[in-house]
Amino acid sequence: MGKQEFVNNYIERLTTKDNDIKDYLERAETEDQKQELKKRLKFSLENAYDAYGKEYFESKGIGSYLSTALRWGGAAADVTGTYTFWSLGPAGVHITAPAAAGFKGAALAGKSLADLIDSQHYLRHAKTKGLADKVKDSTKIITEGALERAASYTPFTFGVAEAADLFRGKSKYDAKVTNRTLQYAKDNFLNQGKGPRKVNLTKFEDPAYKEDNLSIAG
Repeated sequence: MGKQEFVNNYIERLTTKDNDIKDYLERAETEDQKQELKKRLKFSLENAYDAYGKEYFESKGIGSYLSTALRWGGAAADVTGTYTFWSLGPAGVHITAPAAAGFKGAALAGKSLADLIDSQHYLRHAKTKGLADKVKDSTKIITEGALERAASYTPFTFGVAEAADLFRGKSKYDAKVTNRTLQYAKDNFLNQGKGPRKVNLTKFEDPAYKEDNLSIAG
């Protein structure tokens, strides 16, 4: 995903779905001011993409295509395994189960390898505070998908878990980077709008130097 595609995909979403940004835009007194604010939001999105999304999204290469192929191949093996398991009806599962398990095992291996490829790309190219945060994110993502992966291995969900596991796929890593980038853009945009604040200088006065407390030798 390139910068312009990212900006075009999310600027409308932020201006219509994010309550904080919607409220901020509504404070504009004229339509010209609102359009100027939207330009500033676009600029914040572009900067956020450069800071947090560019390296991750634009460094995807053959590994991304390979992981996608593995996921679709795994999904096909999952469906084949489920179909094989039930092909002779409930009474024949004792016959079909071994073959079904073979297909399901191949699916599990392929999708797990795809996860490994995508997680390694995330660890190398995602922008976080440090490696520890990347490892924490990656571990959390894999853990969250463990239930879907386990459910897709069984033939009793009739394709529902298999589809969920497929479509979550690498998007679980992309979503983590996207959300971090959008949060950075949002914070930057809203903080710019705060501008300089007036500070009461009395907060910085030393009581010892107040006029009433001064004692001047004559």
